[in-house]
Amino acid sequence: GIVEDRRPVPLLRDSEGVSHTAVLIYADNNNHLRVERRDVERGHERMITSLDAVQLETHDVVEATTLAESLGVRIDGMSGLVTPTAARDWRLDRALAAAQEAWMTGEELQVLIGHMTVRALLHRGLMSVLRHAYVFVQRSYHRRQRLWPSVRHELWLFRHLAVMGVSDLRSPWHTIVHCTDACLTGYCIMATEWHAEDAAKTGRMDERWRFKRETRSCASCERTWHA
Repeated sequence: GIVEDRRPVPLLRDSEGVSHTAVLIYADNNNHLRVERRDVERGHERMITSLDAVQLETHDVVEATTLAESLGVRIDGMSGLVTPTAARDWRLDRALAAAQEAWMTGEELQVLIGHMTVRALLHRGLMSVLRHAYVFVQRSYHRRQRLWPSVRHELWLFRHLAVMGVSDLRSPWHTIVHCTDACLTGYCIMATEWHAEDAAKTGRMDERWRFKRETRSCASCERTWHA
């Protein structure tokens, strides 16, 4: 089938028990995900055959398994957990610890924040930790100084909360739905209760897609736009 961007990811097994394939492609890396091992192997073989046909050689090929590591991420098919690799988390932990006493420019802190942002993709709640760090980057971009106490505290919080920053692919959809917004003078949080099925349909969509897609999305998403 054709891979389309800005669409919900395919369900590995839908409500009728039908198995589907997901392919994760980043640069020159490709990962096949499916419930059945034989289906993964067949899809893997088809892709290698297609690449070989146009003289694109593949390397570092890994057989189908329930536990895999790719691009610093560890995927456990048995537990459903997606976590960082131990080596990647250790390097970030050491960098955050060193930053507590380091003299840095805002440009150097920006690089560290970039690694923290990638780490937070496994649990978006971690992104809410940083606030003063962004201000430090802007005000001291080329000037080296010790990090402000407020920035050091944010890095300390991130470092100690990171252990809980994992993604559970088997987590159920919650029936309490939140809507948030903020500006420079305050923020607002609203909550309501939905059926889990409606929350799932909406949660699999990215509301920013409405600016790029030619056609409107599902009815549950329309409900969100006009709520």
